[in-house]
Amino acid sequence: MGDAAGIMGGDGQGHLVVADQDIGVVLDLLGVFGNPVDKHDGLVEILKAVGSLDLPVELSPFWEALELGVDLILAEFSKCLLCHRHLLHAVPLPDKNHTKRALPTPPVYTQLIVQDSTSHNSITRIAPSPTGALHLGNARTFLVNWAMARQQGWTVILRIEDLDTPRVKPGVIDQTIETLRWIGIDWDGDPIIQSNDLPHHRLAMEFLADHRLVYPCDLTRSQIESASSAPNEGDHETWFDPSLRPALIPSVFDDTGTNWRLKVDPGMVAFEDRFVGQQAHDPSKTVGDFVVWTRRKTPSYQLAVVVDDHRQGVTEIVRSDDLLNSTARQILLQRVLKYLPPPNYTHLPLVRGPDGRRLAKRHGDTRIDHYRTIGTSPEQIIGLLGHWCGISQTREKMSAMDFLAGFDLDRLPREDIVLTPEDDQWLSS
Repeated sequence: MGDAAGIMGGDGQGHLVVADQDIGVVLDLLGVFGNPVDKHDGLVEILKAVGSLDLPVELSPFWEALELGVDLILAEFSKCLLCHRHLLHAVPLPDKNHTKRALPTPPVYTQLIVQDSTSHNSITRIAPSPTGALHLGNARTFLVNWAMARQQGWTVILRIEDLDTPRVKPGVIDQTIETLRWIGIDWDGDPIIQSNDLPHHRLAMEFLADHRLVYPCDLTRSQIESASSAPNEGDHETWFDPSLRPALIPSVFDDTGTNWRLKVDPGMVAFEDRFVGQQAHDPSKTVGDFVVWTRRKTPSYQLAVVVDDHRQGVTEIVRSDDLLNSTARQILLQRVLKYLPPPNYTHLPLVRGPDGRRLAKRHGDTRIDHYRTIGTSPEQIIGLLGHWCGISQTREKMSAMDFLAGFDLDRLPREDIVLTPEDDQWLSS
């Protein structure tokens, strides 16, 4: 990024010295420049330069920024206008008392940039969904996530992902929080309820629409299936043929109660997973253009977690490996939203029932609260989870702190975990 400085001309009028296109970004926001530039990248560079310059300057003409909704960015930008090393050219700024003119609509990406985390602290999130009570499978994942965090000094966020509103059951949020505490899992700060903070997801959609990366789609599942000439390789999802895209991709996000899909170009998305190793997936072949905004006027799971992880500074994601395919889609979203670098991923083996299928109601009542009701202690539950995770050779009672002291990711079995009748009997005894 080039250097810039505020100067006072002989006429007593404020001027702004501009060194390169990055500073021009902010002038464009104020309507000084008429040509569009890459505002997002420029503002990222501006924020990176905060604190690197050291010559105070009067910046009162930036009062208009308040009307643009970018006051936080300009506050940071003002710190950058402190250098006087390479003056290239000056652009006159309007006097503070000039006649006000219509200002451009605030670009959404300016508000997204403000949320960018600059903390060097590693942060993880435990993210239960209140569509059902906590069971042994997700309790295992949350306990491993918690143990890894506490061993390595990560900050732990508890985020309740409650956007699947038709399936959210009354009282489950409080019940989930209480159950996590009962088995000994703690977190830093107050729980975050995902549905309480939706404006940022909408801003992300406006950014994507502005770049013509998303489009509305009211096709039904059967219509999509009938139009598809390729087999469905996704997990419970219908592959979306790109030939179904509309001829005209809008540049404005209009939330009128229809699904919106992200344009997915062919190409492998590679990432290194801390547990399963090198991964490469091509979302264009597994799911195609996928939904990022739903007809319920809420973000899809894929968009919601990407925006929230970015805003909350999440750097470490630990979850079960049924979400490996989702990771490629989420990395695609991170790239187009310029949320880089991506978090680190750790995908754990899934917990399954005796029939080999993912643990669910069909395998009986495996809810933590069910075992608690019949008198099972938290030490018994954690003891079973510790046995599954390779901490003990046999089922034996242990506390959350015992689990924390004994957990080693390298000793976690590589194969999926199977809940056996003997496991259930031990918890019920």
